[in-house]
This record gives sequence, structure tokens and C-alpha cells, in this order.
Amino acid sequence: MTDNWETTTTKYSDLIDSFRAINTVISPTFGAHDVTLGIDVSYFTFSQAQLNGTIVTDVKTQPDLLDIQALDASGQLVGLVTDGGFSSYGGGDLIGEAHGVSASLYGLETWRVPPNVQLDLGVRHQVQQTSGYLGRIGTETVATTGPLATRTLTGLVGWEPYSKFLDGTSWTAGAAYSVDRSANLFVRYANAYSLPRLSDQWGSLNDGQFGTLPNGRPIPTTRIGQAEGGVKYASGDWQLAAIGFWSHFSDLNASTYVTNSAGQLVNQSLLIDTTTYGVEFEGAWRPKPWFELTTSATLQNPTVDKASTFSTTISAASITGKNITRTPPYTITIEPTYIFKVASITGRAYFSAFAEARRYQDFINDSVLPAYQTFDFGSIFNLRGGWGLDLHVLNIMNSTGLTEGNARAPLANSLTPEESTSGRPIFGRSFTFSILKRW
Repeated sequence: MTDNWETTTTKYSDLIDSFRAINTVISPTFGAHDVTLGIDVSYFTFSQAQLNGTIVTDVKTQPDLLDIQALDASGQLVGLVTDGGFSSYGGGDLIGEAHGVSASLYGLETWRVPPNVQLDLGVRHQVQQTSGYLGRIGTETVATTGPLATRTLTGLVGWEPYSKFLDGTSWTAGAAYSVDRSANLFVRYANAYSLPRLSDQWGSLNDGQFGTLPNGRPIPTTRIGQAEGGVKYASGDWQLAAIGFWSHFSDLNASTYVTNSAGQLVNQSLLIDTTTYGVEFEGAWRPKPWFELTTSATLQNPTVDKASTFSTTISAASITGKNITRTPPYTITIEPTYIFKVASITGRAYFSAFAEARRYQDFINDSVLPAYQTFDFGSIFNLRGGWGLDLHVLNIMNSTGLTEGNARAPLANSLTPEESTSGRPIFGRSFTFSILKRW
């Protein structure tokens, strides 16, 4: 099988300074105002080089490097394809250096309106100037004889100057109302942004220009809208919270792997809009001093609203309306706990059940990350003299599950749910025993 040998060298420094002024103004008529003004300044330097090569190995734990030989019709050795197990040398990505300044000016006011209302408003503006040099990756022929792997090298072939000015403004407004001592209501809206990542600025080279989409447009700032509202209640044996939420991302720079018509695996750039809405529930019930039941659940609908694919390999229609990658429609946790005291020993024992829904590792929703469930058990004993014992058994049923995907699909990303998928597996059954001493 083929694999990669990779090395990444990163150097980063950041000098941060922050100034904040806070004042409270109290009025018998209009309530209290907490006012904050501040500025954050960051001067940073960054350099990185990602280098890699391709190797050929057998399939086993601690695999061995393999060499591929070229033989003539009579079985005589005429050459080598690999060199010490390497089938290629010098591949690289994201090579460069940058330095810059980022400054943020912000203000926040919280107004406490008698007797039981609180309002707040915050605004923040950020500017960022970055300069440096980006490495241009290319392939050169360095020999005409010897193993094929050593005849061409891929790596740094030149430098391009880099300079970018970015800015963004975000704001938020919220309100809370205390119904009584046991319940309150709240609502919040935020309009925010996400500046293009430095890796996007370095790694997106189109028509000789870094930091661009395949159509030549500079990678845009992502606009983000978020809203939530809910109720929290606590009385007697009960604690409950219910929150509804909504979010919208506009011009989100993303990608997915597909295989083109030539059979080559390529990273397909995408520009998408997404909307997610849902509800979250949390609750705790303690009817007896020795028993507690807690639960939490998230139910949501994460959807791609529209997409630009910049290619005929996949269409915008094949992505629009599909689920956002790696985002489950639901997650649920239920945990009953037994609280005990025997002589001077106190402790608790719990049983936890967790379930996560089916997700997808690609934007076309063909490559599936199956739903899975796990069960855990744990106990904690508090002994005399500050000593303690902890015992935990995770994934009791030794369930299998994938937490993230890394799609490598066949032609036009047409992988079906019945075919193989890839991802990061959850840990199997495990036992943990700990002895603690507190002083």
C-alpha cells in the first residue's frame, strides 16, 4: 500500500497588548449601566514548511518499507521504481512566512432595568494587516537515470510577495427577563464574521494569484448570523433548560475530495451558504438525596442552502439541500447516578448512555458515518484523609463508531452507503482505575 511521510515545521510568536476601561453608572430612575471600552493589539510572526514524500509499505503493525523493481521479459532487473521504499520525494504545501498587526476596538453596555430586565449591546471592529512571502511549489527533473523516485523532485521553486489587509465588524444584542426566583427567559442575536484563514491565503493558488478561488475571486470574509432564545427553570427537585437556536453562514470557503474523469483524486473547492436551526435540552431530576438523573439532547437540521462548485465534476445541485458534513441531526445523553454514604465513605456511581445520529463525510452526502451508541459506567469513592478511588469503564459494549470522516470517493464522489468509508474510530472498551490524594 502507499502512504505519506510528512514533516511540518512551524514557528510562531505573538506579542499581545490589551487596554480596557470599565465604568458603572447607577440611576434611580433608569437603572444601572455597565459600560466597557477596550482595544486589543497583536503583533505576530509566523513561518511554516510542510514537506512530504510518498512511501510504499506492507500492511501490518509497524510496516516495512518496500521497493518496487522493474524486470524485463526474462525476469532480469532493469531498474527500480522506488528508492528505499520512497516512490516520490519532496512534495510540499504551505511554505512561507508572514508577519503582521491585528487590532480590535470594542465597546459593550449592559443595562439593568429595574426590577427584573437586563439588556446588553456590544460592537467590535477588527483590522488586520499581514505581509510576507509565500513559497511556490513546483516539480523539476534532477536526473535521467537511477530509481524513478529520484529523477524528479517536488518542492520550493520560488517566492511570491504576500500582502493583505482585512477587516470586519461584529455586533450582538441580548435581553434577559427574570420571571421569578425559579425561572428566567433570554434571547440573543449576533452578527459576526470569520476572516479568511492564513492557510487559505497561502494554499489557494489560482491563475498565479494566492488567496483566490478557482474563478479568480479573492477568498471572501464569511458572514455569520446567530440567534438563540430559551428558558431556564430550577425549583425543588428539577432543573430544566430549553434553548432554540439558529445560525447562517454566508460565503463559507470549504472543500471536498472527488475523483475527476482522469481517475485522479482532487480537492474540489466550494463556496457555500449554510443554515442550521434546532433545539437543545438539559435537565436534572433529584427526587431523593441518593438518586439523580441528568440528560441532554441536541436536535438540529444542518443544511447547505446554496453552493458554487467552480467545476463540472460536481454540480451545485448535488450539494444544495444536503446536510453539512460531520454534523449529526441529534445527540442524546442520559445519565442516572446513585449517591451513597457508608460510614465515613461517600461517593457516587453512574451509568451513562450516549447516542449520535448518522452523519456524512462529504457534502454530497454519499459517504456515510453511521450512527452509534455507547454505554459507560463509573464510580467515585471519597475515603478518609483525603484519599479517593475512581473506577471507570468506557464503551462497555465495545461499540464501533466513527467520529470524523475523510472522504476519498470514486468518480464524481459517487460512493454509496453500502461501500467502504473512512474516519476516526472511537475508542473500544477501556478500564481506568485511579488512586487520588487531596491535601
